[in-house]
Amino acid sequence: MPIPPRPDTGAPVDAGPTDAPVRSTWGWFEAVGVYFLAFLGGGLSTIPIILALGDTMVDGAIGRSEIIATIAADLIITGILVAWLARWHKEWRSAMGLPVRERLSRHLLFGAIIGAILVPAVGLVSVGLELVLQQVAGHDVTTPEQIAPGLSPFASVLLVLLAVVVAPISEEIFFRGVLFRTVRDRHGFWPAALASAIPFGLVHYVPAPAIDALLLQVTMVFTGLGLAWIYDRRGTIVAPAAAHVVFNIVGVVTILAVAR
Repeated sequence: MPIPPRPDTGAPVDAGPTDAPVRSTWGWFEAVGVYFLAFLGGGLSTIPIILALGDTMVDGAIGRSEIIATIAADLIITGILVAWLARWHKEWRSAMGLPVRERLSRHLLFGAIIGAILVPAVGLVSVGLELVLQQVAGHDVTTPEQIAPGLSPFASVLLVLLAVVVAPISEEIFFRGVLFRTVRDRHGFWPAALASAIPFGLVHYVPAPAIDALLLQVTMVFTGLGLAWIYDRRGTIVAPAAAHVVFNIVGVVTILAVAR
């Protein structure tokens, strides 16, 4: 809608830069359906990679082959989602709140700072969940290893690429930018936060004893809630993406440090 002229001069009023999101034009059912097809396509792409490179998984923790396959799958998923949005929902960038250049740095900084705070906060939640699940199960419960030990330098670089670049972009586009956005626009924050955080936790399943896998998944649900709050607070997808990057950097550094 054009900005009305100023009453004194007739000149258009300069509203200044804005990155306020508009209402999403896709529904949750459509979004989940497209993601399912994208997830299926990404999953199928991993088959030839694993066949060519061999299975390097160790007790459910992924190795070099699985890291490469996951990068390929995430890129395909992201490509399908962006193609769908660009074809059928032209205003998707505005709906996700992609910021104008003048405000990009402050959103990135906010996301990075809150992401750093999110790490110990989620850690405390995980410890509490671990104690509760131990009482329920009657035995030790631990977060399952997600990365196989003994990664080569090349595999370690690929792991950093996956965790710090590919996964945050792929996951934030769908879980916050697409799924949270559409439910938030129609039903409010908490239904949207839960609707996006629960499947976010589910996709972080690791083949492990059921109760250990549950600990990781529930922990990631709380992580998803935090990322949803960041998105809602700033109104732009780049803020939770920056937080996700910082969160994963801490995780990768910890994993590689322990592996050494």
